[in-house]
Amino acid sequence: MAAKDNLSNYQFQLDPRNSEDEDIGGTAAIHAKDTTTGKYAGSLIWWQRGGGVNHVEVWPEHQNKGIATHMWKLAQQAHKDAPFHYSEIHHSNFRTVDGDAWAHSLWKKGLAERVPYNDMIDESGDPEYRDWE
Repeated sequence: MAAKDNLSNYQFQLDPRNSEDEDIGGTAAIHAKDTTTGKYAGSLIWWQRGGGVNHVEVWPEHQNKGIATHMWKLAQQAHKDAPFHYSEIHHSNFRTVDGDAWAHSLWKKGLAERVPYNDMIDESGDPEYRDWE
């Protein structure tokens, strides 16, 4: 089953949250909700100034259905539709092991620029680190 077929039971909403703090520039988010249960399924949050991913999360029971990738595409579309309000999204230099895998999967699919070095994972100290180069 294609990922987009898995998304028919999900509703996605852009949340143009703005921070009052000018120093950090605020964030924007895409939220996913399971329409069959009405419950939260995940979210993608990125900095409005600079576009770096701040946080991405998909609850375990909703993973591997293309939700995070779809939220990424919606964030890219938000930038295209309103480039002065939403910065172009890109991967952070600080990613978990799962976040690193997701970032590289987007790059391999041609949906993201080359993934920056991950300052969060010390390859010598993390047994789950995978060298993607």
